[in-house]
Amino acid sequence: MALSGIHTGEANELKVRDVQPIKDDERRENIQLHIRGKTGARVVVPHIDAKAVIDALLARRGEPGPDEWLFVMQDGSQIENLRDQFDRVLEEYKLTHNAAGAKHSLYSLRHFYAVRAITRGVDIYTIARNMGNSAQVIEEYYGRNATTTVRATVLGGRSGSYQRARDDFLHTALTAAQTQRMAKMLAGYEKWLLEKHDKSLGRNSRRKVIKQLLEQQKLSYKPDDIRAIEDVAAEIDARSVRIASSRSSAQNATRSESMRSSKTIGS
Repeated sequence: MALSGIHTGEANELKVRDVQPIKDDERRENIQLHIRGKTGARVVVPHIDAKAVIDALLARRGEPGPDEWLFVMQDGSQIENLRDQFDRVLEEYKLTHNAAGAKHSLYSLRHFYAVRAITRGVDIYTIARNMGNSAQVIEEYYGRNATTTVRATVLGGRSGSYQRARDDFLHTALTAAQTQRMAKMLAGYEKWLLEKHDKSLGRNSRRKVIKQLLEQQKLSYKPDDIRAIEDVAAEIDARSVRIASSRSSAQNATRSESMRSSKTIGS
């Protein structure tokens, strides 16, 4: 429940056939749970660590049939109430109460899931759909207790930045690897532009392309970074640049500029 956010009653009603294997966009193996609860039927994708828990549970039971209950008592009967077992586990590990002195309940697991998902940067609507709640409920009851890592970075700033009247987060220098990658994209685009259209970029146009590439990649940068990218791009051996990938990236980056100006970027 802590890894999926489902209700206790929904967990008790799960059968083995309700657990189905899936692969995500990164080709990682996970599971999805077919839930039938008070809010209706829905498909829940738990945190990927839940798969190992479910796999171990089923293996210990000797691969039960598809119509058997997923979570059972020691005698194989359906679980009706986990409160006593839950309390005993918390007592063993001295975790019965939270920092405010309130006693943990089974619902605390659902709260834990929501807060951790928000902290990892999962959007409110995705969390709400997984948990069978409205986005408003997630924001109101769980959002106040969680800060995403991205937001924490912005709020935390950089050491000593409170003394300067500028936003350090928005003016963080690129890393060497990021500068090299942007330079290769620029060099690839310029090579394609020269070979296909016999055109080259002027200084102002080149800097516009760099800025749009940086914005497309959602990278924060300083003015010095633009000059560094220009310098590195000038040193790159054009023969080593892959035109196709660089052309695509640069075209996407300059599309909005082209639509606004209706002019071809040239020398």
